[in-house]
Amino acid sequence: EARSRPQTRLSSTGRSHRKVEQGTLGDADRAGRGPYQVTKMRFAKKERPVDENKNGKLDRWELEDRSRIVYNDRVTIRGIPLAAYDYVVNGKSAIEWVMERYQVTTNKDSGIVNDPNKWLAESGDERYIVDLILKVVTVSMETQKTVAKLLRLKF
Repeated sequence: EARSRPQTRLSSTGRSHRKVEQGTLGDADRAGRGPYQVTKMRFAKKERPVDENKNGKLDRWELEDRSRIVYNDRVTIRGIPLAAYDYVVNGKSAIEWVMERYQVTTNKDSGIVNDPNKWLAESGDERYIVDLILKVVTVSMETQKTVAKLLRLKF
């Protein structure tokens, strides 16, 4: 029975991500009132970059503040635990996967523009992507806790 509880929790966490509360692991701050239009999300820059690497250049990882995602010029998602990036899906953190997928892109061959903002307008839920990121942070952290419990079990 002790073995089945973490397995059941892991299974239900993965299946019910749409129902997950965003929790307190991240927070979306708005500077003024404005739409949740997105072009391309990015990590915030650290205010004081760390030392130069051996080539005399600042390392990309040292310049990014992965605890903050700049959603657009009015919205920044803050308070993301760095451990949330340890939950990896197909070789990329789940958070980075969402950041990559929900951006405006143009297919080079066809010229077709993929604009998630059109879907946001049609759905009537302008916060969908922001809330999705907050939920993915929660699912990432909860999944890692559950996996850690499974690894401690003796089979």
